[in-house]
Amino acid sequence: MSLTNNDKQWIKGAIVDGITEAFDQVFMPQIERLDTRMNSLETEMKQEFASVHSSIAHLQEDVDGIKETLRTLEALKSDIDEIYTMVEELKEAERQNSKDIAALRKDLEEHIRDADKKLHILANANGVTL
Repeated sequence: MSLTNNDKQWIKGAIVDGITEAFDQVFMPQIERLDTRMNSLETEMKQEFASVHSSIAHLQEDVDGIKETLRTLEALKSDIDEIYTMVEELKEAERQNSKDIAALRKDLEEHIRDADKKLHILANANGVTL
């Protein structure tokens, strides 16, 4: 028995209908689940990216703050170095002033002794007892 064209068409239609039904019942729900999952993952990724981007922006602000603090500290160190230099210069000036005062004191004591000697000589010459 041979198949007629109608039989062949019916078999072909039945196979196509079976494949289409199987596709609609098995494959399409899987595609739809995967599409839903992909959309969900895409939304999650966008949220994660936004969160990471926000974290990076906060870190950049922190880094900028640290850089500003570092510049301030460098300026303060420079100021402290200048103050230290001035203090050392003042110490040296104070040491020199102490030496000058000691020399002036020695000269003054010598002038006082000379004046005292001259006063005694004058007093003796004029008959005055001191």
